[in-house]
Amino acid sequence: MTSRQPTYAGITPETYLGAERGVPGTYALTGDWRVEGEYVEVAGGDAELVLPFTAGEVNLVADPGPAGPAGVRVLLDGKPAADARGADVDPDSRVVVDRAAMIRLVDGAPPGEHRLTLRAERPGLRAYVFTFGP
Repeated sequence: MTSRQPTYAGITPETYLGAERGVPGTYALTGDWRVEGEYVEVAGGDAELVLPFTAGEVNLVADPGPAGPAGVRVLLDGKPAADARGADVDPDSRVVVDRAAMIRLVDGAPPGEHRLTLRAERPGLRAYVFTFGP
């Protein structure tokens, strides 16, 4: 019997954000962010979260925070996600986080290393963890 490689082999592992479980160097924050125990929260304008990854699918567990629905621009390798956008991303590569949920950001990224950039449109957005799939 031959042992087959699991479907998640070579895929970026779950990436937690926040002070308690976040691993330094697995993602980058630019702009005005507040780092809490379980999440990172946009504290001011012009905030970006950048995540290097290797996977075909990327999801984010997030909530809009106390200020209500939060728009986020989704870029894959510096460009609109286009054909690789996840089911929750509109054709303009934007998603609106209006409740606590898992947001499907990327689906169908080609094999290899990529960079996901999330640009928050207003303060309050809270991001907890990224999950990945083949």
